[in-house]
Amino acid sequence: MAQSQLWYFVTGGAWIIGYKAWGSLLGLQLAERDIIVACIDYRNFPQGTISDMVKDVSQGSHLSAISLPDMEVILTESI
Repeated sequence: MAQSQLWYFVTGGAWIIGYKAWGSLLGLQLAERDIIVACIDYRNFPQGTISDMVKDVSQGSHLSAISLPDMEVILTESI
């Protein structure tokens, strides 16, 4: 059996809208192909600055990577 992959999904929205649940349909489709999708949420403006948002995404990706140490992590541009 091939090793599962971990993909990160960070929703867009000009930093003022966006929600992790928007990636749920993507995650369901990719799960059928043994791909795990981490839908990472971040603080939106005005609750957070761009630095806060980058920190949130960095922490979310780090947490998911250490929680699943045997996963192959795929980093891609937005799709």
